[in-house]
Amino acid sequence: MKERTAAKRQPRPVYYTRDQLDELCEQIIVAFCMERYGEELTPMNEALLQLLEEHAHDVDQTADLPDGINGVYGVPS
Repeated sequence: MKERTAAKRQPRPVYYTRDQLDELCEQIIVAFCMERYGEELTPMNEALLQLLEEHAHDVDQTADLPDGINGVYGVPS
């Protein structure tokens, strides 16, 4: 007779409030600036671009996108 194993449950998705997301993003950005520059930066334009390039793949900052499109995830068909 086959032994049954307990069904594995999918972990519950984590939902964040807008305030929680803002706090998390701020922590990530400040930690990046402190590690990279030794201080918080204002304005952070250059630091944000470097953070994006460090954690994202195939970023094309000069992509010519149609009006109303701010970015594309994945490869367009």
